[in-house]
Amino acid sequence: MKKAPLMLFALVAVFGLSACEGNPFGFIDDTVPGYKDSSTDDDGEDEDEYDVPVTGVTIKDDAREIYIPVNSYFTFGSSCVEITPSDATNKEYTLSSAREDVLGVSDYVVYGLKEGASKLTVTTVDGYFVDWCTIHVYVAE
Repeated sequence: MKKAPLMLFALVAVFGLSACEGNPFGFIDDTVPGYKDSSTDDDGEDEDEYDVPVTGVTIKDDAREIYIPVNSYFTFGSSCVEITPSDATNKEYTLSSAREDVLGVSDYVVYGLKEGASKLTVTTVDGYFVDWCTIHVYVAE
C-alpha cells in the first residue's frame, strides 16, 4: 500500500498531471464545449461567454424554387435562409452548386451561367447542417 502514493507522485512528475487535469471538480474552463473565454464586462466583473451552437438550417419556402435569367445574379442571404436557433453565435454558411456550368456561386452570390437547373446546397459552418433548393436558369426573351 505504501507504493501507491509514490506511483501517483511519479505519474505527476513524469506526465505533468495536475489535480485539475480533465476538470474533475466541474470547474468551467476552456475544455467545456461551447466555452469561448472569460472577459470583463462594463462593471469590471468577470463575465463568461458561451457559444450558442447551430441546431439547423432551413431554406425559406419562397426560396425553395427560384427562376433567374442567364447572365444575372442575386444574393442568397438571410432573406432566403433561416439558421436556428435565432441567437446562434455563428450563423455563417456556405453555398455550393450541383451543376457549376449552369449555376455559379461565390460567397453568398449566385450567378446564372447558362440555361438549365441546379441544386443549390446550403451548409452551416457550425454543425454542418444542410438544406437545398432548386435554381432554374432560363434564357430571357
